Amino acid sequence: CLQSSEERYNCLMLCLDRDRSELYERINLRTEKMLAAGWIAETQYLLAKGYNTHKGPLSALGYAEIVHYLYGRATLAETVEIIKRNTRRFAKRQLTWFRREENAVWLDHTGKSTTEMSGQISAMLEGRSICNGE
Repeated sequence: CLQSSEERYNCLMLCLDRDRSELYERINLRTEKMLAAGWIAETQYLLAKGYNTHKGPLSALGYAEIVHYLYGRATLAETVEIIKRNTRRFAKRQLTWFRREENAVWLDHTGKSTTEMSGQISAMLEGRSICNGE
């Protein structure tokens, strides 16, 4: 689908939404899983390689908090709660930003599996043209 730079793209923006409490619970569980999978050791490795929290991989969400823990500025329990809180706040900002998009199509993901959502999206897209004029 090649178009001149002066033509606008026919873009479909799908946004997945879910009950806020379910979203926050998933964020909390994901944080716990990442920590159990070695997030702290990964952070130590990246620090040893010379990375810092200002750019590169350690600038991603959660790493600065782990660095503070590694330097003794917070307990592990405090660190985990701060990561969860900051991630929830980030998710809220993302939702706020996407809600300003006039053409966004919102799909409720609450209580639905990835397979269910994929089926819903596929059914919605069936027969839909991806680009203008096709």
